[in-house]
Amino acid sequence: SGLNHLRIMRVLCLICRSSQMHEIRRIVVSVGQCIVPLLQTIVIGFVVVFSFALIGIESFSDKDPHSFGTVMRACVTLFQVIAFGWWPIESLPFFEDSDLGSEVEVGTLIYVASFVLVAVLGLGFSIFSLF
Repeated sequence: SGLNHLRIMRVLCLICRSSQMHEIRRIVVSVGQCIVPLLQTIVIGFVVVFSFALIGIESFSDKDPHSFGTVMRACVTLFQVIAFGWWPIESLPFFEDSDLGSEVEVGTLIYVASFVLVAVLGLGFSIFSLF
């Protein structure tokens, strides 16, 4: 008799949950539909970071071999720019002091600004648009 009551309770719980299963299924399908575009955005992000890493190696490896000596170091440096807003300002300053005053390092400034615009804003907005 007690065992029958437990079986009836289990059946009633399953009936109550069946209405929730439709909602859960809808959520799972929506998440599944977002996976492919998200993976495509991640691949595009890796290509962008790798491309800027190669440009950084060609431009800055002689000035800062610690940050741009290898492809891996350049990728880590660019990831730090994306994640933490960090730039090796000691070795690659935006402004350089000279005898005539302070001069702007245009190449460094253009490199960082274009990377931030493309990587952070472009890829960030594309990831947010998925959701």
